[in-house]
Amino acid sequence: MKLHKTSLRADGRGFIQHHFSWKSGAGFTLIEILIAVGILMALATMGFIVAIGQYRTYALEADRGVVLSMLQRARSHAINNIAESDYGFRFEDPDYVFFRGSSYASRDPDFDETVPKSTIITYSGEIEFVFERLTGEANADDITISNGYKERTISVNSEGRISW
Repeated sequence: MKLHKTSLRADGRGFIQHHFSWKSGAGFTLIEILIAVGILMALATMGFIVAIGQYRTYALEADRGVVLSMLQRARSHAINNIAESDYGFRFEDPDYVFFRGSSYASRDPDFDETVPKSTIITYSGEIEFVFERLTGEANADDITISNGYKERTISVNSEGRISW
């Protein structure tokens, strides 16, 4: 068996030493590093902006669902004459309130059910809806909820029909 000598270059370094040495001038310049960091920062900023927009949309849709659910529940309780009473819904910062009674002012607070409102959601329009027992009739008006960029409108007509 014959052994072969490792071939050396004229400068006395082997193949691996020549191509993978820190002394060969390989590496990144400061400008290349700054450009790479700048690109990463731009991508992170765009991702953050998209994430905030998605969160705002989610909060708006979630709160719209809560409002619809509570309005439908109040109407259902009134039509089904539960506890022989009217039922209502009210925006009462920082909560949404489901209540029993002919108005929020004359309600029995022991039967209130509250759901916290998202902090980024604002609303305008009627703040209180009361559904009459057996008929389900209500004060007709609209509620507009907004996240600052988008808004959703929920309407209640005089017969108590809820549309969105």
